[in-house]
Amino acid sequence: MDILTKLFGSTAYVKIMRLFLFNPGVSFETKDVRMRTQVLADTTRRELAYIHSLGLIKRKNFVKEVVKKTKSGEKVVKRKVRGWVLDENFQYIEPLRHILLNSDSFQKENIVNRFKKVGRLKLLVVSGIFVDELERTENRGRIDVLVVGDHLKHRIIKVSLKNLESEIGRELQYSVLKTDDFLYRKSVYDKFIRDVFDYPHEVLVDKMGVI
Repeated sequence: MDILTKLFGSTAYVKIMRLFLFNPGVSFETKDVRMRTQVLADTTRRELAYIHSLGLIKRKNFVKEVVKKTKSGEKVVKRKVRGWVLDENFQYIEPLRHILLNSDSFQKENIVNRFKKVGRLKLLVVSGIFVDELERTENRGRIDVLVVGDHLKHRIIKVSLKNLESEIGRELQYSVLKTDDFLYRKSVYDKFIRDVFDYPHEVLVDKMGVI
């Protein structure tokens, strides 16, 4: 069991806290919180009420784009909704972020284990949120996870990443490349590949001698 689950009382509580702490300024409806964290509806409502009572989040009305079905097809419309957002005046935001960034979900072995059955994995690199990068800028890497290998099972990769997203509380940017494609891009100094290795990152699996 994750040490944070023991400390804070439930996995759901930790997931929901992460969602808000790692997405400052982003507003969520209750149903969005449930979908992003993969927590049951009743549990989501209960944990939101409790976290709200602590002062970590606050209520907010905001405009959201939704897809609406019409006789002629689908169209995007805007509607006002009521949801939740991180209260950035909460005094313990940074200590909580530090604790959550150093939990089991971010540990190397935990991440590697999630990709053991994705095929012939040759290279696994993490950056972004995994190296304490909460805000992306032009001077930082573009992705959080780079997967390189052969005969890769994309469905399993997507499921692994989706589960990781629900635990971390943040949508992950990732790239999946075949070995030949990666080696070619590396040989021609492809900007995307350079960005991955020029900025803060960590190599978790390397069967190609990249480092």
